[in-house]
Amino acid sequence: MTNGINERILSKFNEAKAELKLLEEAKKGQALEYKTTGVYISNGTPLKIKTAKKEMLVKILMQVLTDSNSKSEALAILDASNEDKKEFSKLQGYSKEEWINDLKTRWSRIDFEDRKSKAKNTISKLENILSAEQLRELQFEEILKEM
Repeated sequence: MTNGINERILSKFNEAKAELKLLEEAKKGQALEYKTTGVYISNGTPLKIKTAKKEMLVKILMQVLTDSNSKSEALAILDASNEDKKEFSKLQGYSKEEWINDLKTRWSRIDFEDRKSKAKNTISKLENILSAEQLRELQFEEILKEM
């Protein structure tokens, strides 16, 4: 391997390692705060937010928005008092904002796990490119440069 390639590989390797370390440390201090039960029932079907993929999150949000808008319109047509609007505007016991918060929380968790997976995959690929001896040599050269 040429020295330039070695440096580029090591640079990318160190970058991926740093990203993975950052993500793992961030996860330790990150408690997921769901505001709802995490299950939205649509047409009798329970839709689980905490395990949903992005496509399902979009579908759940569409249903939450549809249900919320329908309730608001119905309450307006009935000339409901502000007190009644507060009481009846909730969706399955939670506000529209609480459902949206949970959907956003899950979406960010998926993005987080995707970044972590990408960093691990990059590290694995780079480790496969280098022999153990080459990896040691590159890491040693990097240490010497830092001195």
